[in-house]
Amino acid sequence: MSVCVVGAGLAGLSVAWHLAKQGVEVSLFDSKGIGGGASSVSTGLMHPFPGKKGTRSLRSDEGMKETLLLLDVAEQAIGRSVALRNGLFRAAVTEEQKSSFRAFQDPDVEWKEISLSELAVHEGLWIAKGVSVFSHLYLQGLWKACSSLGVQFYEECYDYEKRDRSLFDAIVLAGGWEMIDLPICQKLPLRLVLGQSVFCRWQRPLPFSIVSNGHMSVTEDPEICHLGSTYEHSRHPDPNQVQALMKRIGSFYLPVDELKIQEVRFGIRIAPKDGHMPIVKEVSPHTWVFTGLGSRGMLYHALLGRELAETICKSL
Repeated sequence: MSVCVVGAGLAGLSVAWHLAKQGVEVSLFDSKGIGGGASSVSTGLMHPFPGKKGTRSLRSDEGMKETLLLLDVAEQAIGRSVALRNGLFRAAVTEEQKSSFRAFQDPDVEWKEISLSELAVHEGLWIAKGVSVFSHLYLQGLWKACSSLGVQFYEECYDYEKRDRSLFDAIVLAGGWEMIDLPICQKLPLRLVLGQSVFCRWQRPLPFSIVSNGHMSVTEDPEICHLGSTYEHSRHPDPNQVQALMKRIGSFYLPVDELKIQEVRFGIRIAPKDGHMPIVKEVSPHTWVFTGLGSRGMLYHALLGRELAETICKSL
């Protein structure tokens, strides 16, 4: 069995690895390289309680379990850690959040006071199972694992409309935002969200990542933090949004003025128009779309990649 996977980000690498594990011959295409699209911009925070109210995400336990398994795969392949698994802090910056968070009754979180001088907000939810994924290292490790199973990578554009699709038994479209313009995808309930994230050098590092009015993530380099992200409904980044992001970070991290910007990255994410579950759908015989990860790619890519691989193998 031979399957073409278009897109080498979180979705594409996940389904490629799960297919290859089942003995499928996989050809992976991406003109931007491995993790060259929106996946590399991800701040890498993985936990079950996103959103302003922190409501537990659908199938979050399954998603966390599967991603943790793929993190292990990537670490074994690359020979180093690709994540920090020491928990996350959701700082409560508004009275509404404080009221909502205090009412939480979930074994995976606790209302906690964090006594760090760098923090402007000391109370919030402590998510002990939260993970800070080093996105670039993780994607490289996962690709190395795919390669060890025989996955072939082609750093080129796969033109779905013009290529001879009969060369493969199945095709998985898991590419970037350009995919939304394909006729086969135009009726899917999708929207585009541009996100900018900022890599900064910090003089007073935090021991864990913080989710609040913006995100502040630790990275594999203890001297660098990763801030994110903007939410822009445009295909072109607005530099003013970066300044607004820095201001939001300052609402919970006091020494924000000491941060030295090293790099600003942007990517265009595809998100579902309704809800937050990514879209996995057969759009024509033996052609599947795996997209719409939005801001919850870390939580869902491994779970849905495995399930899609199983579906494809059963159908052929």
